[in-house]
Amino acid sequence: MELNDILKPGSRCAFYGRHSTDKQDMLLQIDRAAEFAKNYDVAIVKKYLDPGVSATKKPLSKRQNLNELIDDLSKDIFDFVIVYKMDRMARDIIEIEEIRSILFATGKPIVIIDKNPPTLDEEPGDIFGFIKSALAQFEVIQNRERTREKAAVGAKRGMFQGGKPPFGYTYDKKTKRFSQIPEEILLVKSIFDKYLQGLGCRKIAKELQGKSYRGKDWTRDKVERIIKNPKYAGYNLWGKRYNHIDNRGKEEVIVPLEGIEPIITKLEWDRCQEQMKFRSQNDIDPKYYSTNYLFRGIIYCFNCNSDLSISNQETEGGKFGHKLYICESCKSRLKSEFFDRVVQNKIRTSIIGHNYKISEILNKLQKSFNEEIQTLQENIKRAEEGKGQYLIKINEIDLKIRRFSTLQFNEVNRSLIESFTLYRIDLQSKCDLLDQQIDSFVKRIDRINEVLLQEQYWIPVLHSFEKPRDTVTNSEWRLLVTEIVESVLIEKKPKKISQYKVELKLKYDLPSTTFTYNEENETSRKQLSFADLI
Repeated sequence: MELNDILKPGSRCAFYGRHSTDKQDMLLQIDRAAEFAKNYDVAIVKKYLDPGVSATKKPLSKRQNLNELIDDLSKDIFDFVIVYKMDRMARDIIEIEEIRSILFATGKPIVIIDKNPPTLDEEPGDIFGFIKSALAQFEVIQNRERTREKAAVGAKRGMFQGGKPPFGYTYDKKTKRFSQIPEEILLVKSIFDKYLQGLGCRKIAKELQGKSYRGKDWTRDKVERIIKNPKYAGYNLWGKRYNHIDNRGKEEVIVPLEGIEPIITKLEWDRCQEQMKFRSQNDIDPKYYSTNYLFRGIIYCFNCNSDLSISNQETEGGKFGHKLYICESCKSRLKSEFFDRVVQNKIRTSIIGHNYKISEILNKLQKSFNEEIQTLQENIKRAEEGKGQYLIKINEIDLKIRRFSTLQFNEVNRSLIESFTLYRIDLQSKCDLLDQQIDSFVKRIDRINEVLLQEQYWIPVLHSFEKPRDTVTNSEWRLLVTEIVESVLIEKKPKKISQYKVELKLKYDLPSTTFTYNEENETSRKQLSFADLI
């Protein structure tokens, strides 16, 4: 179809316009449409306008007026569609092809009116149109990245980049300083204290005073936002948005923030992030650290190779019954209050019995983490080598696409260019995947260097060994267990109703131990404290 066949005097057209932020841009589109209609003596029978809508953030299915235009295709109220530029309809090349296909199938071509004379949009499946759309999308991405890079320069210098100040602070734009709100800062401090003790976000929210979050009740998400915000440690995070789907692969900049008085140390904040990351990666529920079952999630049955579940069969406030670890397959049952006590003492005596000082344990931890760093660096090297090979292939394909684009256009050349383009997209996706892997390796190395190799991170945990058992809270013990215990494996002894072989495996090359646990003996024994074993 030729443009002259479409632009006939008296023909009917629909106008689609969209802008994301600048309203003047919409006025420009409307004025250009009116000018086009006057110059070519055509009638704009209906306008479909999507104001304040980002084509990159809002998918095609959720853009109300564009969908109304598509619905009106069956009514045959217009002959063609005019648009200022094709990126007003969509920026994603897949969505552009989808729109082209729908309009082409109903015989409604798209006319682009940003220039004089106007141009007819390509038909769906046209490889050169596809490449042009891909280049346009690439340009949009480049412009967005340049804008982000400019803002990142200020963030890297520790400048506040605007937005709402964190809970507990106000911000003075003139002095560029944060001021604390005393009653709110006390709540923030209590949140970090409780989280470091092992309480989950949901439980912390329940313990906080009602209506104390700026007149509203606390929720799990609000507590999580506090804990994730590095401003409370005097730092600024740039490059990622809270719980945002588009965070993957983005640069993360954490630098000291000007004009703010921190309420916790950077190491304390890092410890909270490690704890939160551990919970999320292992799909841990909020009771993981506050549970009464110290070895929940790390105790296994040797006989049937399965996890032990937990069951609270206490009644009347603990007067009758017990809390149990249960193997659903072989029906092994362990009373947690007795089993936990024995394994607790074994962990402590395993460390104390080897006369380890805290400094020696720290050396073992350092050795383990340095070995992990070496493995990660080897993985990075392999990933970079693989990416380099893919990039060479991409460069070769680009040369071929450019060469075929200069030749006389025919069906064979079109098929070759399409095949090369799809192959290039596949190679680029593999490069992107390797970039993500490299990024995760680098971040793990940074976390080890910045947090896990720091003595201040481990000393509060290791000092739990030196306290009498009665002074160590259940949450502190749970935190200690999750940090240093790899697994607890139980094996029921044949023909012995309540006897088990227990293998206690510790992390970081700390001494493991194997012992026999007799529940009948432990039930009748008086509970020991750590002080009894010194």
